[in-house]
Amino acid sequence: MLAELVALEGIFRKLFMPDEVLVHVCCCDITTQRRNNPSNIVNKVTGIVKTEGNRYSFKISDYREIIHITDADGAFVPETCVVHDPAYQKPFYGLSEIRVSDPLSIID
Repeated sequence: MLAELVALEGIFRKLFMPDEVLVHVCCCDITTQRRNNPSNIVNKVTGIVKTEGNRYSFKISDYREIIHITDADGAFVPETCVVHDPAYQKPFYGLSEIRVSDPLSIID
């Protein structure tokens, strides 16, 4: 998480000069949480932004832009791309498929 914070903060500071930039990395993968789907994801992200903003006492006027970067490593692939392979206890992400010993454990 620290590596992501350092890398993103440097890039965004250069892109958005002279504005002040705050990079906040959340420890969650909201796109893959159960009950989250394309029809409610904007509200879910908005909820996280509000919660984190309240934690730091931000007002709406403090925001210029909010950028949500997702780590969608297989979150939206068809089930047919998840392949049974007993050699992989944890998911192995290939270019065209995900291999894992128990495909049902990662298919929603």
